[in-house]
Amino acid sequence: MIDFFQFTFFGWIEKFGQGDYVGGILLLFIAVLMVFFIFAVLALIYDIIDTSGEAASQRGTVVDTRYAAAYTTMIMSGKVMVPIHHPARWYATFSVPGGSEEVQIEQAIHTHLQKDDQMDVLVTTGRLSKAVRIVGLA
Repeated sequence: MIDFFQFTFFGWIEKFGQGDYVGGILLLFIAVLMVFFIFAVLALIYDIIDTSGEAASQRGTVVDTRYAAAYTTMIMSGKVMVPIHHPARWYATFSVPGGSEEVQIEQAIHTHLQKDDQMDVLVTTGRLSKAVRIVGLA
Protein backbone atom coordinates (compact mmCIF):
# COMPACT_ATOMS: atom_id res chain seq x y z
CA MET A 1 0.00 0.00 0.00
CA ILE A 2 1.30 3.49 -0.87
CA ASP A 3 1.60 6.05 1.91
CA PHE A 4 0.02 9.25 0.56
CA PHE A 5 1.79 11.38 3.21
CA GLN A 6 5.18 10.88 1.53
CA PHE A 7 3.94 12.54 -1.66
CA THR A 8 2.63 15.70 0.00
CA PHE A 9 4.55 18.89 0.65
CA PHE A 10 4.70 18.29 4.41
CA GLY A 11 5.84 14.72 3.92
CA TRP A 12 8.67 16.00 1.76
CA ILE A 13 9.67 18.50 4.45
CA GLU A 14 9.55 15.78 7.12
CA LYS A 15 11.73 13.50 4.98
CA PHE A 16 14.42 16.14 4.53
CA GLY A 17 14.22 17.40 8.11
CA GLN A 18 15.43 14.13 9.70
CA GLY A 19 19.17 14.00 10.31
CA ASP A 20 20.20 15.56 7.01
CA TYR A 21 22.07 18.90 7.16
CA VAL A 22 20.96 19.96 3.71
CA GLY A 23 17.40 18.95 4.53
CA GLY A 24 17.53 20.84 7.84
CA ILE A 25 18.79 24.00 6.14
CA LEU A 26 16.13 23.63 3.46
CA LEU A 27 13.46 23.15 6.12
CA LEU A 28 14.63 26.28 7.96
CA PHE A 29 14.69 28.29 4.72
CA ILE A 30 11.15 27.23 3.80
CA ALA A 31 9.90 28.01 7.33
CA VAL A 32 11.45 31.51 7.21
CA LEU A 33 9.91 32.14 3.78
CA MET A 34 6.49 31.03 5.03
CA VAL A 35 6.69 33.33 8.09
CA PHE A 36 7.79 36.25 5.88
CA PHE A 37 4.95 35.61 3.42
CA ILE A 38 2.35 35.41 6.20
CA PHE A 39 3.69 38.64 7.75
CA ALA A 40 3.57 40.43 4.37
CA VAL A 41 -0.03 39.34 3.74
CA LEU A 42 -1.12 40.42 7.24
CA ALA A 43 0.61 43.81 6.81
CA LEU A 44 -1.16 44.29 3.47
CA ILE A 45 -4.55 43.44 4.98
CA TYR A 46 -3.90 45.84 7.90
CA ASP A 47 -2.96 48.65 5.49
CA ILE A 48 -6.04 48.07 3.32
CA ILE A 49 -8.37 48.14 6.33
CA ASP A 50 -6.61 51.15 7.89
CA THR A 51 -6.70 53.34 4.77
CA SER A 52 -10.19 52.47 3.51
CA GLY A 53 -11.97 55.36 5.23
CA GLU A 54 -13.68 58.28 3.53
CA ALA A 55 -11.83 61.54 2.93
CA ALA A 56 -13.18 64.70 4.55
CA SER A 57 -12.37 68.30 3.68
CA GLN A 58 -10.40 70.17 6.32
CA ARG A 59 -8.53 73.47 6.51
CA GLY A 60 -4.76 73.00 6.23
CA THR A 61 -1.84 75.38 6.61
CA VAL A 62 0.99 75.50 4.05
CA VAL A 63 4.26 74.66 5.81
CA ASP A 64 6.55 74.52 2.78
CA THR A 65 6.53 74.36 -1.02
CA ARG A 66 9.06 72.76 -3.32
CA TYR A 67 9.73 72.30 -7.00
CA ALA A 68 11.30 69.20 -8.53
CA ALA A 69 12.83 70.07 -11.91
CA ALA A 70 12.32 67.91 -14.98
CA TYR A 71 15.09 65.48 -15.79
CA THR A 72 15.91 62.70 -18.23
CA THR A 73 17.39 59.30 -17.46
CA MET A 74 18.76 56.78 -19.92
CA ILE A 75 18.12 53.02 -19.77
CA MET A 76 19.45 50.17 -21.88
CA SER A 77 16.90 48.33 -24.02
CA GLY A 78 18.90 45.58 -25.66
CA LYS A 79 21.83 47.45 -27.21
CA VAL A 80 20.02 50.77 -27.56
CA MET A 81 19.98 53.61 -25.03
CA VAL A 82 16.41 54.83 -24.50
CA PRO A 83 15.72 58.22 -22.89
CA ILE A 84 13.03 58.41 -20.19
CA HIS A 85 11.72 61.91 -19.50
CA HIS A 86 10.46 62.74 -16.01
CA PRO A 87 8.32 65.91 -16.00
CA ALA A 88 8.62 68.75 -13.51
CA ARG A 89 6.57 68.40 -10.32
CA TRP A 90 5.34 70.83 -7.71
CA TYR A 91 4.76 69.92 -4.07
CA ALA A 92 3.32 71.58 -0.99
CA THR A 93 3.55 70.41 2.62
CA PHE A 94 0.31 70.96 4.52
CA SER A 95 -0.23 70.82 8.25
CA VAL A 96 -3.54 69.86 9.85
CA PRO A 97 -4.35 69.00 13.46
CA GLY A 98 -2.86 65.56 13.92
CA GLY A 99 -0.08 65.66 11.35
CA SER A 100 1.47 67.11 8.21
CA GLU A 101 2.18 65.63 4.80
CA GLU A 102 3.57 66.58 1.40
CA VAL A 103 1.13 66.54 -1.54
CA GLN A 104 1.77 66.93 -5.26
CA ILE A 105 -0.06 69.98 -6.65
CA GLU A 106 -0.47 71.76 -9.97
CA GLN A 107 1.90 74.49 -11.15
CA ALA A 108 -0.85 77.15 -11.16
CA ILE A 109 -1.61 76.50 -7.48
CA HIS A 110 2.09 76.33 -6.58
CA THR A 111 2.84 79.79 -7.97
CA HIS A 112 0.19 81.41 -5.73
CA LEU A 113 0.92 79.50 -2.51
CA GLN A 114 3.03 81.03 0.22
CA LYS A 115 4.02 79.81 3.64
CA ASP A 116 1.22 80.03 6.27
CA ASP A 117 -1.54 80.20 3.60
CA GLN A 118 -4.78 78.36 4.43
CA MET A 119 -6.26 75.86 1.95
CA ASP A 120 -8.86 73.07 1.99
CA VAL A 121 -7.28 69.60 1.86
CA LEU A 122 -8.73 66.08 1.85
CA VAL A 123 -7.91 64.24 5.07
CA THR A 124 -8.43 60.60 6.04
CA THR A 125 -8.01 59.12 9.50
CA GLY A 126 -6.83 55.54 9.81
CA ARG A 127 -9.50 53.16 11.10
CA LEU A 128 -7.04 51.20 13.23
CA SER A 129 -3.98 53.42 13.66
CA LYS A 130 -5.90 56.73 13.93
CA ALA A 131 -3.08 58.31 11.87
CA VAL A 132 -4.04 61.45 9.94
CA ARG A 133 -3.18 61.36 6.22
CA ILE A 134 -3.56 64.18 3.72
CA VAL A 135 -4.55 62.66 0.39
CA GLY A 136 -4.97 65.72 -1.80
CA LEU A 137 -6.56 69.11 -2.30
CA ALA A 138 -10.28 69.64 -1.84
